[in-house]
Amino acid sequence: MYMTNYAVNTTASMSFKVGQNLSTNSNKEIETSKQNQFMGYKLDKDGYFTSEFNKAAGIPENIKIHSSTMENFIKAQTNGSMQSYTNIDIAKTIGNVYKIVSQLIEKSPELKGKDSFSKEDLANYFPQTYLIDKNTLEVKQTFSYDAMKEIVAKGGFKNLGSNEELNPSFFDFNNTDENSELLPFNPDILHSAGNTALSWNTNADKYTNSDGSITMGGLLIGFLSNNVNAGVTPKPLIAGETTIWGKLQGLDSSLNENEVKRLNDRLSNTYFSNLSDAFALLNNTSDVEEFENKLNILNQKDKTSSSNFLEWVQKITDEYQKSLFQILKQPNKTEKIYQLININIMA
Repeated sequence: MYMTNYAVNTTASMSFKVGQNLSTNSNKEIETSKQNQFMGYKLDKDGYFTSEFNKAAGIPENIKIHSSTMENFIKAQTNGSMQSYTNIDIAKTIGNVYKIVSQLIEKSPELKGKDSFSKEDLANYFPQTYLIDKNTLEVKQTFSYDAMKEIVAKGGFKNLGSNEELNPSFFDFNNTDENSELLPFNPDILHSAGNTALSWNTNADKYTNSDGSITMGGLLIGFLSNNVNAGVTPKPLIAGETTIWGKLQGLDSSLNENEVKRLNDRLSNTYFSNLSDAFALLNNTSDVEEFENKLNILNQKDKTSSSNFLEWVQKITDEYQKSLFQILKQPNKTEKIYQLININIMA
């Protein structure tokens, strides 16, 4: 799995990325001054992207993605104190989703060739879990819910290859505790991520047919909305330029694990007068050399009224007596976390 999330190593095994966000500068790109365009891509009269967007994403022309969905997605990634991206390429992001979803459909004979999917189709035939090559992104094998239950009952998977990874098709916050029972995914995929603090409005009506089935575009958006902040794909679904916070979470493919670990270590031992200053640095810096130079300056200052980054993060988890992962399983908790970020732990 691609995540080397800083908080995984420091705060009770978080297993997802918190608030993958854009910087303030990128908001200038999110303009709809022209009714028929969004982020540089043309829209049809109903607000769906035209074939220009599909070509950039590498998806078939008949797949319809609505601009309001992507606007909500961008806003959701912008709204927070922990920003992982300075900009997001929405076309390449949808393309990343399609690369996986299209293979899952191809390996499901009952779904292959369909352009709409009922909840029964998804519940009965869409894979519960898939085995994928982390390097090539080739889906090698898929597993139904019943097959997964049988495998788990026998002790789980054995002898996975070093390049192989087993991932759920739709991440479920209710199925993440160590002792939790394996649950089938919720086939209402355009709403199933709507009860967590990391969710965003998919505008499900834009992908729902009169008979209640969803379009292929809806299937892609459902996969994105359930998995984008969960770290359950071999590579990040979001395509874009990362901040230092994003790099610390393993979202920059140009940095290897050792380089990410070195940055984590540098941050862990750097003292800040408050946590908001730390996140301002993480959110607003993209260049590694610039980041390290700023850390050097901070470490030359008087530390008597400061705490290192690890101590600041621990403040949040101590406040709730649970991990950030458990906190974010509940809606409306992020505002409290952002308030905690601004608390001076030395006060």
